[in-house]
Amino acid sequence: MCSEGVLPKFKHINSDIGLKFLNSNQKLYLKILKSFLERYEHLDIISLESAELNDVLHAIKGLSATLGMEQLHSLTMSELTNDSKKKLKESLALVIDELKSEL
Repeated sequence: MCSEGVLPKFKHINSDIGLKFLNSNQKLYLKILKSFLERYEHLDIISLESAELNDVLHAIKGLSATLGMEQLHSLTMSELTNDSKKKLKESLALVIDELKSEL
């Protein structure tokens, strides 16, 4: 759990990138990370239909780039296949688990 004013050390999130995009505003960064957690904690990418999947991927692509989730962002940039969806689901699960344990 993170203490007030102390940013946790993440394994799957590059906080330096996220803070750079948010003018080093740690409070805002943590708020957006918590929002990301709440929004995507129960998401099952595999079960989404095409139109919904495209919308979700577009949102995750932008958020993951802004928040410093480099591996997750990289996977949103690749061609969407069954294998890439599985990798995306696994990467998202790693980020979500980390956020749950650190925030």
